[in-house]
Amino acid sequence: MTEVASTSSHGFSSNSDVWSFQPSDESLAVDFLHPMAAGFAVPDGIRIIADDPYRAEPWKLLAAHQRDVAEGAYFFTKKVMLSSKGLRRKRTVGEADKVVGTWRIQNSKNESNADRTPADKIVRWRKTLLSYYNAANSSTTTGYVMHEYELFKTGHGGDSGGRLNGETHEFVIAQVKLSEREVARNKRKRKESASAACRNSTSPGTSNAGAAAAAAGTHDDDFLNSFFSPDGVDAVKKFLSNSEWEELLGEIARSAD
Repeated sequence: MTEVASTSSHGFSSNSDVWSFQPSDESLAVDFLHPMAAGFAVPDGIRIIADDPYRAEPWKLLAAHQRDVAEGAYFFTKKVMLSSKGLRRKRTVGEADKVVGTWRIQNSKNESNADRTPADKIVRWRKTLLSYYNAANSSTTTGYVMHEYELFKTGHGGDSGGRLNGETHEFVIAQVKLSEREVARNKRKRKESASAACRNSTSPGTSNAGAAAAAAGTHDDDFLNSFFSPDGVDAVKKFLSNSEWEELLGEIARSAD
């Protein structure tokens, strides 16, 4: 999902005449977490959602905010600790008596802008990668990932060895999305399903795949319906987006040459 904006600052980048929110790790820490830790409001017009990413399964969370799973979304939230004295975070999804899934840490590292900033302006943060697992199938990841950013308090931030020590502020930013690997895998599966539907939906005696591709290019629905059996076009297209449908027909045309 892309969002129109009037400025390219604070993580917005331009692709033609469309602006999308693609902040760097440093921008998330310096432009958003740092002002919040200092008691300032987030700059107006920034597309970070105030919601707890642990309150629902990731696909339901993104659907609730009408966000595309491949692009995902950024969320502001507060850390929830398992005890008042401990350091362990609550990372389960669902109620205490009915946990539906868990976000598991894959790796974590400390970062800073120390090499680009005067000593009195240095900001240090921790970036943690997590994967989501369903409670019903805890051995296999769902493909959803979270990048979580938390700001170290002044004087904290780990040592030169990158060990994860130091106290962090209560506010965090979490990016939730479907991993690029899973997005590619799902696209491949849709194309395979569409290819199978295409083979099963062609009219008897029809072999000119190149003509079908040409018809799609000119959006000649009558020709497509004559090439495929009744309801064949719909049977194929239900698996694909418009761009994927065009891409599939192009591949069919090339294979027929």
